Amino acid sequence: MIKPLVYSLFLLVPCAAASAEDKPEAIAKAKAEEVAQATRKGDCEKILDLTHPEIIRMGGGRGNSLEAMKRLLEEMKAKGFEFQSAKVGDTVQLAADRRFAVIPLFLEIKTPDGLLSASSFLIGISPDKGKTWTFINGDKAHDPAVKKMLSDLPPSLKLPERKQPVFKPNK
Repeated sequence: MIKPLVYSLFLLVPCAAASAEDKPEAIAKAKAEEVAQATRKGDCEKILDLTHPEIIRMGGGRGNSLEAMKRLLEEMKAKGFEFQSAKVGDTVQLAADRRFAVIPLFLEIKTPDGLLSASSFLIGISPDKGKTWTFINGDKAHDPAVKKMLSDLPPSLKLPERKQPVFKPNK
């Protein structure tokens, strides 16, 4: 009884791996959701784990990036700002070569005076055709250094327009 069960499990593992390999959009979305939840929780380590290495290098390395991120979150908290929610959208725009993805990101931040809602996006970059992903905050896409880094972004991949955050004051 146990032997057939174990054998069946071994048969399922390659199928699951092949299924994930065939679904780079699902993998990209799952990793983007990890970024969103790490953002909401203030998990700087996890955010950096999923940040594109070039962005970390531009920030002075992992140590400097980590300290800067922690300092920013502490300053936000001291001023009464707190992430209430961070969610990714359902639509994953994937380039034909499976190297790039664009995923909507929605943030809500509680402020002392109300709620700030922001729509943004993540740019996913995969070195292995969609098996693994790291991300760049879409708000940085207009930065000259990031633009240069994304110079091979396919024209078919449309980056969303920047949207102004919406503020809802406390009643």
